[in-house]
Amino acid sequence: MRQSTPKVESPEGFDPVAVLDGSPVLAPLSDANRRSLAEIAISRRFERGDEIVPQGETSNRFYVVASGRVKMLRSLPNGRRVVLSVFGPGQLFGVADAIGRQASRGAHLALTEAVSCLEIGRAELFRLLGQQVDLAANLLVALTPHFSECKNCIVELACLRVESRLARLLTKLATSTGYERDGGVFVPIVLSRQDLADMTGTTIETCIRIMSRWGKEGLVETRDDGFSIRDPEGLSRLSAG
Repeated sequence: MRQSTPKVESPEGFDPVAVLDGSPVLAPLSDANRRSLAEIAISRRFERGDEIVPQGETSNRFYVVASGRVKMLRSLPNGRRVVLSVFGPGQLFGVADAIGRQASRGAHLALTEAVSCLEIGRAELFRLLGQQVDLAANLLVALTPHFSECKNCIVELACLRVESRLARLLTKLATSTGYERDGGVFVPIVLSRQDLADMTGTTIETCIRIMSRWGKEGLVETRDDGFSIRDPEGLSRLSAG
């Protein structure tokens, strides 16, 4: 991985207000709240592999994904790497660490070829919260489920079998980004077997074996531009654990 120098997004790149308005996480905020946040946000763009937030860094900013995907990767003392979560458009990352001034529990890297984000600084946010009391209350309501979801990622790694974790991952991606194509649910995200192994806390050999078997059983088909879930109900049953 490489430490990135974030690029400032061109003005015509995307509309910060539209990004925040389209974020399910920020739905509890009022329109005025989201516009206030947009005014203090900086547009950034990254390339695949760029390290947006290094593991162990005490951050003073957090991000809202505008386009593309970001993965949270933790490097373990034994040399293994585990992807704790993947964030897509409208989702936030680095919030708890930035607000609490804590060292990041994992590195956040651009997963797709191009990633655009809104960057919100801790100092700017706190000044805004001091000016708008309703924003503080609404933001707390908005972020509580977000923090719970991040903890759920760790619980899944500890409690579910590898096959269930992989099935749950693919099902989640299909729900958030998939669409019907050629008789299946197509997910337009290119993930290598190593990516899938890191994201489910297993070895690449195990991941290759499971994906190969699922391909023969007609559950999942890997393509050059993503993957297609041929039997969504069957995969959903496997994700139950």
